[in-house]
Amino acid sequence: MRTTVDIPDPVYRRLKTAAAQRGCSVKELVLRGVKAELEGGKPVRKAQAVCLPIIDSKRPGWLRLTNRQINESYFPDVNVWLALAYRGHLHHPTASAWFERLEAEEAIYCRSLN
Repeated sequence: MRTTVDIPDPVYRRLKTAAAQRGCSVKELVLRGVKAELEGGKPVRKAQAVCLPIIDSKRPGWLRLTNRQINESYFPDVNVWLALAYRGHLHHPTASAWFERLEAEEAIYCRSLN
């Protein structure tokens, strides 16, 4: 069903920004809000598990990567990993959408064992 809704410009700008941050369309965000309201204000969320790639090392803390592996990989900031791991994070939808577009082992998490 199609309908027309008049949304004030400042509200629509905020709506577009929120949709972009969540990695969805304005239509999807509006539908989520309508569904949440009809279900008594409970937020509607898709359960997503984030599967982080692991590259094993024979000597933890020492991993030899070829130049090609390094050049073809992303080394995201720890804040990106936090946004991926915590569904309540402001940037979780955006980080998840980015991560889902990656090929296997294209992003690498490097941690210190010290």
